[in-house]
Amino acid sequence: MVSRAAPTARSPRVLLAAMVALAFVAVGCSRADPERRAAVSAAPAPPPAVEPAAPPAPAPPPSPPKSLVATARVPAVQVYADPSTATPTASIANPNDYGVPVVFLVKAPLGDWLHVALPKRPNGATGWIRASDVTLTESEWRLKVELGARKLTVWKGADVVREETVAIGMARAPTPTGDFYLTELLDTGNPAGPYGPWAFGLSAYSDVYTSFAGGPGQVGLHGTNEPTKLGRDVSHGCIRVTNEAITALATELPVGSPITIVP
Repeated sequence: MVSRAAPTARSPRVLLAAMVALAFVAVGCSRADPERRAAVSAAPAPPPAVEPAAPPAPAPPPSPPKSLVATARVPAVQVYADPSTATPTASIANPNDYGVPVVFLVKAPLGDWLHVALPKRPNGATGWIRASDVTLTESEWRLKVELGARKLTVWKGADVVREETVAIGMARAPTPTGDFYLTELLDTGNPAGPYGPWAFGLSAYSDVYTSFAGGPGQVGLHGTNEPTKLGRDVSHGCIRVTNEAITALATELPVGSPITIVP
């Protein structure tokens, strides 16, 4: 039988050749490394990370414009259709029938003249008066009456100061709608009476009554001795609030402040 030879160890010559080849490879690698390092060091550094800019803060909402109120300083304020008219269309006595100074809500100034809302019929009446006949002040107060919701809202600047449930005019004597202003503040002299302790007169007038209780049918904002009727249509056109609310408003609201009445 022929026997298969067992594997023999590699000869020294083969081992030597392998070692030379490995040494060659190692030398080649060692020469390439510095070049690679030089190339890496010569490459520009990456730019630093930039944090995204924060979005600008939202601008605060603009403050509501202040109202300009004109208080009469002469015995009678002459009202003109426009500044170019020589003859006045009306003369408004000062003080008024309640013995308090006449005030106007300024709609627009124009040099020596003021375009103003008037405290007289018809509702929404306007005219021009001389700026020299009045003293000007500002009010940051405003009011809104929502008839459908039976609700009064009072603002000072952008802040809601009060929200009140109100009584309004009955169906046969509705509270008129439109843009008006507070014309006077009166002490009723009878805190337990139907008007409560205080009443603001408005530049609004009833569309039904040309006279009422000795007055010209002027609409008022006042208290009540029947608080259980608030939230209902029970008045002759005036706006009723609680006596607590009208007392607080009497100490806060300046005459001349605008009041808007909407359906």
